[in-house]
Parts: sequence; C-alpha cells; structure tokens
Amino acid sequence: MYENSTYEKNGETKTVRKPLKKEITVTLKELVLVLEETLKSFLLHAGNIAHQYQMMTQLNLSTNEVLIHIDFSENYYCKYREEIQAVHFGGGRQQVTLHTGVLYLKNPDDTVKTQSFCTLSDNSRHDLIAVWAHLKPIFDWFKNQRPNIHTVHMLSDSPVNQYKNKFVFHIVSHHLKYFLPGINNFTWNYSEPGHGKGAPDGVGGTLKRSADQAVAEGKDVTDLNVLKNILSSKCPSIMLIEVSTAEINDTDNLIKKSKSISTFPGTQKIRQFVSSNDVLEFKTLSCFDCVGKFQHFHLVYYKTFEVSGKDTPAVSTRRKRQEAKVESNVKISKITPSEKIAYGHKVGDQVLITWNNEVYPGKILSLSDDGALVRCMKKGSKCWKWPTVNDEELYAWADVLQIIKPPKLIEVVILLKKSMRENENFKKVKITKDNCN
Repeated sequence: MYENSTYEKNGETKTVRKPLKKEITVTLKELVLVLEETLKSFLLHAGNIAHQYQMMTQLNLSTNEVLIHIDFSENYYCKYREEIQAVHFGGGRQQVTLHTGVLYLKNPDDTVKTQSFCTLSDNSRHDLIAVWAHLKPIFDWFKNQRPNIHTVHMLSDSPVNQYKNKFVFHIVSHHLKYFLPGINNFTWNYSEPGHGKGAPDGVGGTLKRSADQAVAEGKDVTDLNVLKNILSSKCPSIMLIEVSTAEINDTDNLIKKSKSISTFPGTQKIRQFVSSNDVLEFKTLSCFDCVGKFQHFHLVYYKTFEVSGKDTPAVSTRRKRQEAKVESNVKISKITPSEKIAYGHKVGDQVLITWNNEVYPGKILSLSDDGALVRCMKKGSKCWKWPTVNDEELYAWADVLQIIKPPKLIEVVILLKKSMRENENFKKVKITKDNCN
C-alpha cells in the first residue's frame, strides 16, 4: 500500500506517496469490497500490458520503416582498480549518462536487421531536452544507412519527465523536420506504466558489466573517453556515440520556444500518438493497421498553435482530421496550479476528480503545486459513501474537475452492538452532521 507524507519546502506544503508494507485487519466483507473496487482497474492494466506487447511483436516492418526502442540506463559511475576510502564512500565519482536502445530495420531479403546502440554523455541530464539530443545522432545514422525510410516508430516506457509530455508532442508536431527531415509518418508508442523493461535494458547491462570487467582486469575508468574506448573494444557490435553538452544546449534553445504550451490533461491515458503534418492523433492503445484508415482506440486530435507569441494546444475529438484545425485567432486560457489554488481551492473543499474514465466526489486534504491530496468516496447501491478503508490519493490538477457543494447527508440508522453480556441488545444511533466525518 502507499502512504502519503507531507513536508515543507520554500514555505509550501508538499505531498509525497511512499510505498509501505503494512499489515492491516479488515473483515472478509471489506476485503471482498476492496477486491471488487480494484479488479476492474487491474484487469484493464493487465489487458493494456498484453496488448502493447502484442502490437509491437506483430509489427510487420517494410523496407521503408524503422522501429527504435529506447530507454535511459542508470548512470555509470567511473571506477578505479584501487580506490582510497574518500573515493569509495564519497559522492564525487565521475558519472556517464547512458541512453540505450535497439533499432530494427527490414532488409530487402525480408530479414530483420537489429542494431544495438548507446549514446554517452558526461552531462547528467535525463530530461526531455537530453532525450532529443541523444536521439538526433541515431536519427542521422539510420537516415545515412537507409535514405529511403519515410516512417519511424518509437517505443519507450512512460515517464512524463522524459518521453511523454507536452514538449514531446510539440516537438513532433512542429520541429520533427529538424530532427528527421524527409519523414512522412511518425508514431510514438508507450508501454504500460511499470512494464517498460526490454531490449535497451539488456544493452545497458552488457555495457556496464563489460566496463566492470575491465576494472577487475586492472584498468581505471576515469572518464567518458576512457569508458568509450574500453566499450568499443569489448562490445564492437554495439554502436557508441558521444553526445556533448553543447548539443544538449542546442536542443534546449529549440525547446525554450515552447515553454508556454499547456499540459494536455489526458496525457496518462495515451499509449500511442500518430503524427500527420502538424496534427497528432492520441490513442489509448497502439494500433498500426488503422493508421490513416480507421480510428481504433481514438482519444483526441491534438494541435498546438501560436497566439500572441505563445503556444497553445487545441484538442478535437471529431472524427475527421480536417475538422481538427483551429483558427489562429482563438485563444485558450491556461490556469496554472498556483492560480487554481488562488481561485479558491483549499483544504476541506468537496471536489469532483476523474480517475480511470470515472468521476468521483471527494474532499481535499492538502494542496501542492503538483496537485491535491483527495479522500474519495465510493459508490454504493443508492448513494455515495465514505469507504471503511480510506481512499486517499494525490491527483494532478488536471484531474481535479471542479468544486462542488458538500454532499447532502442522508439520515440513516446504524445498529451498534452494545455488549454480548446484555443479551444482544442494540442501541440505535442516529447519524447527524455533528458526529459524521
């Protein structure tokens, strides 16, 4: 289970979810009710896992297509054959960032060519800016190898600070020609959260073991250049490319122009997006058969456009891509988390939140820039009620829909067993607003 803890930072209260192994005692009925409440979301989660793996394994590439599976590996800490205590226990080790992946191409003889790769950098950034700086040399490599490629499929896990966020959407819709000139079709596919392990992790593990083996053989791995030379000799089949801080800064300057775009509130639901010109189609699950034909798992169409020098997203759920165009003089307002608090969200407010395509009422317990900690009610047969096991969760501001009036208390009667010694007599207690949480 998870436990929410709060702390103060710069005068603001922050909420953090921490996993906790804790033994609790409930009745059999309560256990069954909790199982029923969680079973639907669990089955949906399990189905998404199977579907995403199935779609990627069944993807039939043509000679004009490429599939790139990527993931950040944990930084490699440079090591010496013999180390003094200050190095071994200190925090001053040189680190090398490893962005690993496997690239799949279809040969003319209908066989599949795989190319493992790793981009290395002494810059420790793992954010979206670093992602595109690490991807650009890989894009340049396969364009030189196969100039006829016009379709790119990306596959990654789903961290919102790296691969799945508003800046990635904006770059693909507006700056893809800078990174991938001549590409007509582009899809980005995401594995189900928590299930992103794959071939890139094997590449990272191989490289780190090879470097550690070199240290065991008496070599010192002092910096990126030494590490790259060692790995080039020990792992010749893995393509190694260095990414400089200057290249990351160039990408940073490009993305700085897009700082003002608003977050798409349904980002967590996206498992695939397909690019067509400057319009993206978001999907809840991946499907390659319907690209440009049908609309399986369609969520929305998404487009960013400029208003008064700022980028603003336009979202359309209409069935035709042509209808997703938005007039340039339309302005969509953006409300930041701090503004939401200023507009009246406070601790104790009754609100509606959305989770897993369902709407639930609840009470705000604490506030932060990231969202609100809300205790949610559960739906009974005739009314909403507070669950016996507290359902407290930190919800992003995009999932907090609106403030509502406090739920009307329905007059009920609860039978309380006073004592077994009093011949099973029961005392009737009437719930009022004074004794009801």
